[in-house]
Amino acid sequence: MEHSDAALMTGVSEGQYNFFCQGTRSGGEADVKIIRVLWWYYFSKLIEFMDTFFFILRKNSHQITVLHVYHRASMLNIWWFLMNWVPCGHSYFGATLNSFIHIHMYSYYGLSSVPSMRPYLWGKKYITQG
Repeated sequence: MEHSDAALMTGVSEGQYNFFCQGTRSGGEADVKIIRVLWWYYFSKLIEFMDTFFFILRKNSHQITVLHVYHRASMLNIWWFLMNWVPCGHSYFGATLNSFIHIHMYSYYGLSSVPSMRPYLWGKKYITQG
């Protein structure tokens, strides 16, 4: 489950975040909430990276592409940097955007696993192209 939508709601609904200019490490309560949610988001990136190892264990290596490995590895490194150096401010925006993309992607994959739904799914080339 993606948790960054909670970060967006926490930051925006409490009026603590500004869309144009936001400092980092101010130490306020909203920052603490954002940091907690972003750590869960970082943990979800680790779980997603394990997906590659499951492909290998299932001998499904045709699904492992350079883009797949690059994306999973770079997300871990980028979010490690963000969580250790700038864990507040606008850090939540990227996590929120990525979460919405993953919601659409995994919804498509879930629906495509139901045989009766496959004829109604038209966006495969948009979801799966790299």
